[in-house]
Amino acid sequence: MKLIKTVAILVLPLLVSSARAQTVRITFDGPPPQPRNTQYGIAQYREAGMLFKPLGPIDMVPPFRLTRNGGGFEIYPDNSTAYLQTASGGSLEFFPTDGTTFDLISVDLAEYSTVFSFPKSVTFRGFKRTGQMVVQTFTTDGVIDGTGPLRDFETFYFNPKWKHLVRVEVQPVGYSLDNLVLRKRFAGLD
Repeated sequence: MKLIKTVAILVLPLLVSSARAQTVRITFDGPPPQPRNTQYGIAQYREAGMLFKPLGPIDMVPPFRLTRNGGGFEIYPDNSTAYLQTASGGSLEFFPTDGTTFDLISVDLAEYSTVFSFPKSVTFRGFKRTGQMVVQTFTTDGVIDGTGPLRDFETFYFNPKWKHLVRVEVQPVGYSLDNLVLRKRFAGLD
């Protein structure tokens, strides 16, 4: 009986710890669905409790600074699913809609199009509740060759400092973004 109590006491904190966060992949596939061979300017995008919008006020009328691309266009990257794009000068910020914190794990990035297919340095700025800021820059390879299965989306990993974030800003350069992997923390446990 004592052994069972001891095991329960040791396992319970592990279960509580794993229940504090949920890992999610933001795919930008919808809802609403983004059909192949379509591209729409959007004011904002929501998925898995996260809001993606231009830095500052949300665009109320076109031209919108964010685009959802369904793939299938010869001049754009293509990974067979929808993804988010910002043109040169178009900034991005994202955060949980419920005020909780999150950790960033990885992101897939590509150039904006073959017209602008040179290496892009994309800088992410993360803001924590404490007021601390973390910064990390990823540089794409500048190639959209159209021959690979992902048409040049590359996966980049955030360093371990990207924890307990309340908001992230991405600098205004033209790029394509997909498969943002993050760990959402539950309210009151972060």
